[in-house]
Amino acid sequence: MHTLNYQRFTNLPFLLSIKPQRLREFLEPFRDYLSAKHLHPDQNALSHEEYVQRLSEAFASPDADTPSPLLDALHVVNGLTGRATIDLLFDQIDGLIDTFQNEDDPFPGDVAIEAFLRDRDRAERMLSHYSAQSRRAFTSFQSQSSLPPKLVADLAMGTHALTRDLDHWFYRRGCGRGASAQCNQNDGSLYVFVSHGTPMRRLDVLEQGLPDSLICRPLKHDVAVFDKLIGELRINAETIPQREIYRRLIGKHLFGNEEMFPPGEKFTLGPLLEYGEAALSVAMIEELTSVECHSVKMLLPGHKPEELTSRRQDVLEVLEQRMQWLARQGHDDIRLTEAKFHLFFASSRRSRVVTIKPPNVAIYSRDGDSEIVERFLRDRGFITEQDWQPYAIDGAVLAGS
Repeated sequence: MHTLNYQRFTNLPFLLSIKPQRLREFLEPFRDYLSAKHLHPDQNALSHEEYVQRLSEAFASPDADTPSPLLDALHVVNGLTGRATIDLLFDQIDGLIDTFQNEDDPFPGDVAIEAFLRDRDRAERMLSHYSAQSRRAFTSFQSQSSLPPKLVADLAMGTHALTRDLDHWFYRRGCGRGASAQCNQNDGSLYVFVSHGTPMRRLDVLEQGLPDSLICRPLKHDVAVFDKLIGELRINAETIPQREIYRRLIGKHLFGNEEMFPPGEKFTLGPLLEYGEAALSVAMIEELTSVECHSVKMLLPGHKPEELTSRRQDVLEVLEQRMQWLARQGHDDIRLTEAKFHLFFASSRRSRVVTIKPPNVAIYSRDGDSEIVERFLRDRGFITEQDWQPYAIDGAVLAGS
């Protein structure tokens, strides 16, 4: 169940940027509702700016009479007005780019509304897919083959079989029928988008100002991404059993092997314990100027995780002192469960954050940095089963394998 988001339609400059005729066409299916609110343009002689002002005020305070299809339409268009989605709309909505050939620098609202009017189903699917792709927390599984595995010859048939088995799996767990999988791919990646129901929920709501309850089955969207270049499957799903069934069934139906992506450890924080500051060297990565470790979480057997945090690079010094003290207390089975790194790029003043949670989770502050981040992690030994060499920088020898 998503939260409706249409704040741009409560923004006067945004509404004024939309051509009046296009806005009118977008709102025409809701003529009866708008007329009842005296908000249809045929009902008054207000200037366009005054009319839009009243419209934005109405959208800012929806009530029980506001039709759900109107709220859904506002939500979809609102979500499609970003720079990245506008480019996707021009690429994927037939005839859209031709519509704006004679319009210099069309505003995002015009493009999103025109796309919605031309092909609402595709626009809604694009928003759902874009929202899924923007997720940052993934569990990673490396393929068992030395080279990236190949997809099955008939991807459509594999997707159909994947949908069938997922629908059965979710149905048996009280999530209803209707689960579906859809695959999109480009040269570098395969995206698997899964929609499925969840167990029935009772929601307390306000209906015309009075408390009421709503019984519903929320819809959930998950995503898996296969990286064709390194042969890795990344899964974003809510529960461990869901991630496990995606791992197995995607391997089975899209690659012909249920254990193509075996569970196991991808990430380790061992280099922090073994090499300390030397593990953060960026000497061989020209895109980076430095890396700092700002926090570490450690787990003692039978205890809750302990977090060490610092705004400076000395968190590793604190970690070393803490480990030595714990060793003297007889704790020899200590595990690092999370570390947060700040990466400083040569092309940016601001640092980017990556959080590593062994064995299989990496969270990036910006997905576009993943290639450079992964190179750093591989080079310095934070990705398991990788050889990494010692580096030397100006008068200091850094430890390596």
